[in-house]
Amino acid sequence: MTYTLKLHGVIVGRSDLEDRDPAARVAHGHFRPGVGYELVEPIFAQRGSDSDAARYRESRKVLHLELFDANGMRVTMSGVDIEGAGSSRSELRLRVGVTDARFWSTA
Repeated sequence: MTYTLKLHGVIVGRSDLEDRDPAARVAHGHFRPGVGYELVEPIFAQRGSDSDAARYRESRKVLHLELFDANGMRVTMSGVDIEGAGSSRSELRLRVGVTDARFWSTA
């Protein structure tokens, strides 16, 4: 199933979230950027040093990104990260903390 990450209705990208760890409530997978990716890329590209960690977490939280399943239902998340931002688009991965029980029942 394909999941869509959105920023205020704009598609940031999609992922099948093919790798799942139900015990940790974390899912990740290859990320295919959408038209809105350029809006969030600077935030996720700043990931790096420990001294910037708090600022990075706060910047992500303020984005209010939303995840939707293939049926258009919102999937509740505890956090989101686009790993590899600032590098090749073919190397991007979406990592999501998922708190939505429906998500884990379809795994």
